[in-house]
Parts: sequence; C-alpha cells; structure tokens
Amino acid sequence: MISASPAPWVVGSNGASVKVVDSEGKAVCMLTPRRDQFNGDLIAAAPDLLAILKEVREAWLDGRMDDVGGILTGDVCRDAIDRALGV
Repeated sequence: MISASPAPWVVGSNGASVKVVDSEGKAVCMLTPRRDQFNGDLIAAAPDLLAILKEVREAWLDGRMDDVGGILTGDVCRDAIDRALGV
C-alpha cells in the first residue's frame, strides 16, 4: 500500500509561489501564482480531512451512530474544515 507524506502538512510562501510541505519539510506540491493560497490550504488539510472521514466511516460501520454525530459536530471536524478554508 502506498502511504502519503507524513502529516501535518503546512502551507508556506515565498511571495511568488505557494508550497505545501510535509512534517519532514519535503514538498508535497508547488502552486503558482500566489493566488493559489486557497488551494494550498485545502491540500494541506487533506490528511486531517482524511483522518476524520476514516473515523466517521469506522463509527458508521460499527453502528456507533452517536459517535458519528459527535465527530461531525466536534471541534476536530470544525478545525479541519476551517484549516481547509484557510480560516
């Protein structure tokens, strides 16, 4: 199985381009021009969003419906969405 670059991913900019890097400082992707900051925020949030989706799926399959609601309305989910939106 192929694994993703290690999280967390963060967005950085040198003014001319935007780069998303993993926890080891290795580039995940480069975006240009500078207006692509939004895309960088969304890409950098991908590991967080994937983790939440996996958690929701696991709870759903296990019949833990209360956990699904808690995950979707909780701080972790809200924070991941905010990060994806650059808030």
